[in-house]
Amino acid sequence: MWAAAWGGKDGRRAWPGVLARSLTWVTAHDGETLTGFVNVAWDGGAHAFLLDTTVHPVWQRRGVGRELVPSAAGVRQRR
Repeated sequence: MWAAAWGGKDGRRAWPGVLARSLTWVTAHDGETLTGFVNVAWDGGAHAFLLDTTVHPVWQRRGVGRELVPSAAGVRQRR
């Protein structure tokens, strides 16, 4: 997913360090396939923010990101 979504940049080697310093992260899947990701970064105190929101190009424009972001923020969407 990373290479497809980020134009060939494969960041798999960097992710263990990134995730070790994250508050949490949220993923989307189609079966076993990772289709979306958002990282909830944290300053260790009162502030958290979203980084690296990514949806595989095949699954873009299908509402995956629209579901990921509120889920990661802990916000319920009105429908």
